[in-house]
Amino acid sequence: MRMPILIDEDVHGPLAKALRRVVPPLDVMTVQEAGLREALDAVVLEKAAAMGRIVVSQDIATMPSAAAVRMEAGAGMPGLILLPRRFRIQEALRRFAEVADDYSRDDWEHRVVHLRDS
Repeated sequence: MRMPILIDEDVHGPLAKALRRVVPPLDVMTVQEAGLREALDAVVLEKAAAMGRIVVSQDIATMPSAAAVRMEAGAGMPGLILLPRRFRIQEALRRFAEVADDYSRDDWEHRVVHLRDS
């Protein structure tokens, strides 16, 4: 099963392109493609849940709290992957390949994961 992700608009553009090209187990969609340009975090998370997509964001300031509010309310959330502001693309590709290889929808429900650059 391909891992469906929704790339938040704060994620550096070349990363989304590289993920599509290099990590085939990912089903990549950007918020712009989903019609969510400049949408509030809560709206991005709601639409991602409706589409069954894990959100990938570098917004470590507000996205985790928006996710927490959703989970506390008992709303569905297919998962959230947070990247640090400075993240090498090659490292990101390696980490996403690892994550995508072991993807199971049930394992990601309501998870917030911080991918660290090693």
